[in-house]
Amino acid sequence: MQSVPRTFRFSSDLVDKLEEEARRQRRSVNGLVCKVLEKYLNVEVFLERFGYLIFPQSIFAKLLEKVDVELLEEIGREIGGETARELILQIWGELTPRNFCRYLEEVMCGCARWANCYIDRIDSGLKIRLGHGYGGKWSKLLKIMVEETAKQIPGMKIKFDYVSEYSVVFTLTAE
Repeated sequence: MQSVPRTFRFSSDLVDKLEEEARRQRRSVNGLVCKVLEKYLNVEVFLERFGYLIFPQSIFAKLLEKVDVELLEEIGREIGGETARELILQIWGELTPRNFCRYLEEVMCGCARWANCYIDRIDSGLKIRLGHGYGGKWSKLLKIMVEETAKQIPGMKIKFDYVSEYSVVFTLTAE
């Protein structure tokens, strides 16, 4: 992608914060600004339109423990079956295996921080590992969300290899 030079005016307080964060991340201020703007414009603006919330992990864990399994399954089916499909279409324009993986990495694991995502190429397709610290209920919810989202993607098959208190591991292959 070609870059275009632009000049922006920032307050001195904002520049100080950008420089501090760039040092912390061991990157240039320009690189940090590009990363932040790209993430916001490519994903977060759509999440705002869908009303996604961000709150502390400790509060989330408490809420999760109080929710019964049936409601969790219903929520997982709704997020995976409807919300994810609409987000993929809004952000990337089509339901493809590549955009499914982008949804996992950029939305579920990037912006929403629902898990850490690791994607490895294997002979038959992709091995995807989602890791988190929220326990078995969250793993069950993640599995349902991923499974329902995968059903929306033509030409893609999903097989769950492992689901535990802290992990959901699955393989994606072409149908």
